[in-house]
Amino acid sequence: MATYKFYLISLSLTWLVCISNAEHVQHAPCESNPGDCTVHEVRVVPCPESEEHKPCKVKRGKTATISFDFTTQWEATTAHGELFSADDEEDLPLNGMNMHNACQFTSCPIRASTKQSYTYTLPLAKKFPVGTYTIRWVLRNAAKPEETNERCCFTTKIKLTK
Repeated sequence: MATYKFYLISLSLTWLVCISNAEHVQHAPCESNPGDCTVHEVRVVPCPESEEHKPCKVKRGKTATISFDFTTQWEATTAHGELFSADDEEDLPLNGMNMHNACQFTSCPIRASTKQSYTYTLPLAKKFPVGTYTIRWVLRNAAKPEETNERCCFTTKIKLTK
């Protein structure tokens, strides 16, 4: 039991250090139907470029941790997460991202008018092309996919490097 408590305390301290070292990045609500949700802040580790308001440089074959704080105007017992490349005329889902069950990355149920955090470690495959991308992050009520207002949606930029 003592080992388990030590593990939990160590994990919590590591998470706090990561969050305190996270760089706040520029983000924008989705233009078309942003949803009944406020995204307060987006953080990316690593992203020293955030101080200069530039896209975060992340290396292919590595990971980046993206977290954001949000408050919804809706409630959900389960949530669904999606990540898209929003550079083309239509959103292209980023395959290989295991984030559909958003309750693994934020606390569920989601409560209206309650600030929550969502944290996801994004694996960046070596096969992704180098370049600057606008990514669109969507978190929605999984029980009501047809309710487009019951979602959080924001965009930010990343720069994939070799």
